[in-house]
Amino acid sequence: MEEVTPEELQDMQASDDPVIIDVLPNKYFRKRHIPGAINIEMGDIELVSEFVDEDRAIVVYCMDEQCGLSPQAAEKLESLGYTSVFDLPSGIDGWEDAGMRTVTST
Repeated sequence: MEEVTPEELQDMQASDDPVIIDVLPNKYFRKRHIPGAINIEMGDIELVSEFVDEDRAIVVYCMDEQCGLSPQAAEKLESLGYTSVFDLPSGIDGWEDAGMRTVTST
């Protein structure tokens, strides 16, 4: 697992089209998330195998640097055979702090 900054993730979005996964409970995802992200809660992270190839880049994030969900999700994905897994350790808070746009779901 590699760590990425918000700026590096933005660059990845422009060139690699990674799968971005918010591992927080759905109520937090609905309030705000990174554009293009999908919500798979940590307890269900193995479901990613139903629709993402093992060689596709995956970026996981949670709330902030104190939240331990995204590193756990990244480790689980690697144990499932995913070879290009990234963690955004600053989470959604760091994304916003870097001036990046978030979106809401209804």
